[in-house]
Amino acid sequence: MIGIAKTIKDNVQTCTREQLDQALDSPHVAEVCQAIAEALQKHQQGEMTREEFEAMKSELKKKLPVFT
Repeated sequence: MIGIAKTIKDNVQTCTREQLDQALDSPHVAEVCQAIAEALQKHQQGEMTREEFEAMKSELKKKLPVFT
């Protein structure tokens, strides 16, 4: 069984196949993943320290759905 929560702060509920597909196809999830990828690129180019990247990534990941 898979559980889902909209964010790390929400309660986990049983996840249906439709909810899983909806979460994975969500424009919000794509935007957050794109922001993390852009931050990684900045880090790799020396525009952001490792600590700055990790802090940003940590905050952005809190906005993603949680699966258990």
